[in-house]
Amino acid sequence: MSLLALLFAAACNNTTYVAKTVTPSSMKAEQRMTFYWWGLSGVGEVNVAQTCGDRGAARINTQNTFTDSLLGLVTLGIYTPRTAFITCGAGTGNST
Repeated sequence: MSLLALLFAAACNNTTYVAKTVTPSSMKAEQRMTFYWWGLSGVGEVNVAQTCGDRGAARINTQNTFTDSLLGLVTLGIYTPRTAFITCGAGTGNST
Protein backbone atom coordinates (compact mmCIF):
# COMPACT_ATOMS: atom_id res chain seq x y z
CA MET A 1 0.00 0.00 0.00
CA SER A 2 2.89 2.39 0.70
CA LEU A 3 4.17 1.84 -2.85
CA LEU A 4 0.82 3.02 -4.20
CA ALA A 5 0.95 6.12 -2.01
CA LEU A 6 4.50 6.80 -3.20
CA LEU A 7 3.41 6.56 -6.86
CA PHE A 8 0.59 9.04 -6.31
CA ALA A 9 2.83 11.43 -4.36
CA ALA A 10 5.48 11.34 -7.08
CA ALA A 11 2.87 12.10 -9.74
CA CYS A 12 1.52 15.21 -8.02
CA ASN A 13 3.01 18.28 -9.65
CA ASN A 14 1.89 21.42 -11.38
CA THR A 15 3.22 24.26 -13.50
CA THR A 16 1.77 27.77 -13.51
CA TYR A 17 2.19 30.57 -16.04
CA VAL A 18 0.95 34.03 -15.05
CA ALA A 19 0.80 36.90 -17.56
CA LYS A 20 1.41 39.96 -15.40
CA THR A 21 0.19 42.36 -18.10
CA VAL A 22 -3.21 40.65 -18.55
CA THR A 23 -6.06 41.31 -16.12
CA PRO A 24 -7.85 38.05 -15.24
CA SER A 25 -11.56 37.62 -15.86
CA SER A 26 -14.09 35.20 -14.42
CA MET A 27 -14.02 33.09 -17.61
CA LYS A 28 -12.25 29.81 -16.93
CA ALA A 29 -11.75 26.70 -19.01
CA GLU A 30 -10.28 23.25 -18.56
CA GLN A 31 -8.40 21.34 -21.24
CA ARG A 32 -6.90 17.84 -21.07
CA MET A 33 -3.56 17.21 -22.76
CA THR A 34 -2.59 13.74 -23.95
CA PHE A 35 0.72 12.11 -23.12
CA TYR A 36 1.91 8.52 -23.38
CA TRP A 37 4.48 6.29 -21.70
CA TRP A 38 4.55 8.08 -18.35
CA GLY A 39 4.73 11.46 -20.09
CA LEU A 40 7.77 10.72 -22.24
CA SER A 41 5.80 11.04 -25.48
CA GLY A 42 3.23 13.64 -26.46
CA VAL A 43 2.92 17.37 -26.79
CA GLY A 44 1.13 19.50 -24.21
CA GLU A 45 -0.30 22.39 -26.16
CA VAL A 46 -2.97 24.73 -24.85
CA ASN A 47 -4.89 26.56 -27.58
CA VAL A 48 -5.41 29.94 -25.91
CA ALA A 49 -6.76 31.59 -29.07
CA GLN A 50 -9.54 29.01 -29.33
CA THR A 51 -10.33 29.12 -25.62
CA CYS A 52 -10.08 32.84 -24.85
CA GLY A 53 -10.22 34.55 -28.24
CA ASP A 54 -8.45 37.91 -28.48
CA ARG A 55 -8.38 38.36 -24.71
CA GLY A 56 -5.51 35.98 -24.21
CA ALA A 57 -4.79 34.02 -21.07
CA ALA A 58 -4.12 35.66 -17.71
CA ARG A 59 -3.11 32.36 -16.09
CA ILE A 60 -2.49 28.77 -17.17
CA ASN A 61 -2.03 26.07 -14.57
CA THR A 62 -1.16 22.53 -15.71
CA GLN A 63 -1.27 19.68 -13.26
CA ASN A 64 -1.78 16.00 -12.75
CA THR A 65 -5.21 15.76 -11.19
CA PHE A 66 -6.30 12.71 -9.20
CA THR A 67 -8.17 11.47 -12.28
CA ASP A 68 -5.10 11.98 -14.49
CA SER A 69 -2.93 9.99 -12.08
CA LEU A 70 -5.54 7.26 -11.77
CA LEU A 71 -5.79 6.91 -15.57
CA GLY A 72 -2.01 6.66 -15.79
CA LEU A 73 -1.93 4.00 -13.10
CA VAL A 74 -4.79 1.95 -14.57
CA THR A 75 -3.22 1.98 -18.05
CA LEU A 76 0.22 1.20 -16.59
CA GLY A 77 1.58 4.49 -17.92
CA ILE A 78 0.53 3.97 -21.52
CA TYR A 79 -1.90 6.92 -21.33
CA THR A 80 -0.89 9.69 -18.92
CA PRO A 81 -2.98 12.85 -19.38
CA ARG A 82 -2.42 16.25 -17.75
CA THR A 83 -5.07 18.88 -17.21
CA ALA A 84 -4.67 22.59 -18.00
CA PHE A 85 -6.80 25.13 -16.14
CA ILE A 86 -6.99 28.39 -18.11
CA THR A 87 -8.12 31.78 -16.79
CA CYS A 88 -8.88 34.09 -19.68
CA GLY A 89 -8.00 37.76 -19.64
CA ALA A 90 -10.58 40.50 -19.26
CA GLY A 91 -11.18 42.49 -22.39
CA THR A 92 -13.35 42.99 -25.40
CA GLY A 93 -12.15 40.01 -27.46
CA ASN A 94 -14.44 37.23 -28.62
CA SER A 95 -14.83 34.11 -26.53
CA THR A 96 -15.10 31.47 -29.23
